[in-house]
Amino acid sequence: MNLRQLRYFQSVVRTGSQTVASTEMGVSQPALGVQVRALETELGTALFHRKSRGMELTEAGKEFSPQVDDILARLDMAKESVQRFANTQKSDIRLGMPPTPGKALLPSFLTEWGRRDRAKLIVHEGLSFDLLSRVRDGALDYAFCYDPPRDALLETLPLFHEELVLIGPPDKMRGKEPALSFCDLARLPLILDSKNQITRVLLESMAEAEGIALNVVLEVEAVNLKRELMESLRAFSIVPFGLFSDDIANGRFAIRPIVSPRITRTLCLVNRCNGRHGAHKELVTILLKILSDKIGTQLNWHTGDPA
Repeated sequence: MNLRQLRYFQSVVRTGSQTVASTEMGVSQPALGVQVRALETELGTALFHRKSRGMELTEAGKEFSPQVDDILARLDMAKESVQRFANTQKSDIRLGMPPTPGKALLPSFLTEWGRRDRAKLIVHEGLSFDLLSRVRDGALDYAFCYDPPRDALLETLPLFHEELVLIGPPDKMRGKEPALSFCDLARLPLILDSKNQITRVLLESMAEAEGIALNVVLEVEAVNLKRELMESLRAFSIVPFGLFSDDIANGRFAIRPIVSPRITRTLCLVNRCNGRHGAHKELVTILLKILSDKIGTQLNWHTGDPA
């Protein structure tokens, strides 16, 4: 007697047909029939009445069937228990991180994660659009992404909302209002991400809704290059405060809030629906704890509905 025979027997009981059971189990009908016969031979009794319209349990079969169900259920439980244990072991977690949360969250997160003997974190930096694609194809286990589109294959946990600001050379900001309306952006030379990036898509959508065209003089995604070009071209960009907080503090750049409407995006933690790591709960718990200390600070992060 072996497990394959028991599973074949269970399938025939469930479907009432060797033909249907063979399809369910992915084997030929003769092969399945041979295994069921071998089981009956070993037990020394018939388990089924074979009829023209299917299979029906004998009295011996009725006695045997619930015991087989119990054996296989216990086996599945044992297997699941071991798999859960294995998933909690130190298999690497591949985590995608955009520049802004990478700068503001990653040091605290890595410090807290490293306080115990946990799975190794392998961090990949990138922009939301690219990171999202890598989660979909399995190259990453998790990624922080801004405003990911709905996807039935992905699980999304909203973390916080973030307002974007206008940034530029300090002397170019002199004389400007404390806050600019979105329509004011149309007259400024802007350096923005490429058109396929999620935040750029948001900006273009808002511009269309306001009936204006953004004056994009360059498309640049690398943050350091964007800094250099803003200085050399005397241009502006629309960015999260946290990404340039050091430059703002030392006077390299100045900022202005954008209103009417505000530009707000939502950072989410994304993973495949069937791809949770064994340490998923622990990862989320630590992340939310760190975020609770950041919300409401000068990073322009807040919870609740976006403005």
